[in-house]
Amino acid sequence: RHSGVAQRQADRRQRLWPPPDNTLGCAIRRLRAGANDKNHRGIEMQQPLWAPSAERIAATRMDAFRRFVNQRHALQLADYPALHAWSVAQREAFWQAIVDFFEVRFTQQPEAVLREGPAMPSAHWFPGATLNFAEHLLRRRDAHPALIAIGEDGTREQLSYAELAAHVAGLQQSLRAAGVGVGDRVAAFMPNTWQTVAGMLA
Repeated sequence: RHSGVAQRQADRRQRLWPPPDNTLGCAIRRLRAGANDKNHRGIEMQQPLWAPSAERIAATRMDAFRRFVNQRHALQLADYPALHAWSVAQREAFWQAIVDFFEVRFTQQPEAVLREGPAMPSAHWFPGATLNFAEHLLRRRDAHPALIAIGEDGTREQLSYAELAAHVAGLQQSLRAAGVGVGDRVAAFMPNTWQTVAGMLA
C-alpha cells in the first residue's frame, strides 16, 4: 500500500513539474530533450554566445600590456592565450613587466622578483619589498569618477579622484591629531558606503 501511495505521488510530481505553460518549464523540457538527443551527455556548445570584436580587444588594458611585453622582449605574442603561456614559462619576466607597465612604486625595493622553492607554496614574490596601497589608489587627482555609491533608498553619490583624495587627506589629518601613528590599528564598524572606502585609505 505504501509503495502505491509513493508511486501516485511521484506520478503527480511528474505531471506538475516542470510547469507546462511557463518559460522555465519550456526551457527545462528543451534541456531534457537535448540531453536525451546527446545520449545524456548534455548539450554541447559549438560556438561561444558572444565574442568581442578585434577593435574592442585592442582597446583593452590587457591587450596594451601584451603589446608592451612584445616590444620589451622582442616577442610576437599574438593573443591572450599566447600571453598566458609566456607568463607561465617566464614568471620573473612577466611579473617584472607587470610592475613596470602599471608603474608600481615600491617604498622599499625588492631583493628579487621571485625566489622559488621546490614547490609553488614556497615561492616568494618580490621579497623585502614594501609599498603604500593607498598611494597607488590615490595617484589620480583629477575630475574623473573614482567612486559611485548608490544607497538602499536609491540615493546616488559620485566622487571624483580629486574629491576622494581630499576626503582621505582630511581624515588622515584627524587621525594624526588624535595621536594615531605608524603601527597603530584602528577598528570600526562601518556601512557599505564611500565613507568606509575613505576611512580604509586614510
